[in-house]
Amino acid sequence: MNEHAGKDEAAGTMQQGHELLQAGALEKALAEFTRAEELYSAAGDGQREARACTNKALVLVQMKRFEDALDGFRWSLKLFEKGDEFIRVAEQYGNIGSVHRDLEQPDEALENYA
Repeated sequence: MNEHAGKDEAAGTMQQGHELLQAGALEKALAEFTRAEELYSAAGDGQREARACTNKALVLVQMKRFEDALDGFRWSLKLFEKGDEFIRVAEQYGNIGSVHRDLEQPDEALENYA
């Protein structure tokens, strides 16, 4: 598969993930976002890989799989930092802080929110 075809497939997979998420099909949405993340990674598109990973992590939060969500947000953070996407970096710190809030870890939450 060439890079362009991989990105096209990933974009369709992301769209399917969003539709499944809207329908409340969390497991299926998770699978689609995970697949999109893999496709973007294989295509060498770190920024879109990070967006797919963020979507995956947001689904994991809804599923109360907080440790997996933290892993996803931290990976996205690293990818966004490489791409100098400062707004996305800030969003990831906010996401990480919110997971710590949900885990009733206020010190960690505040540290990430700061």
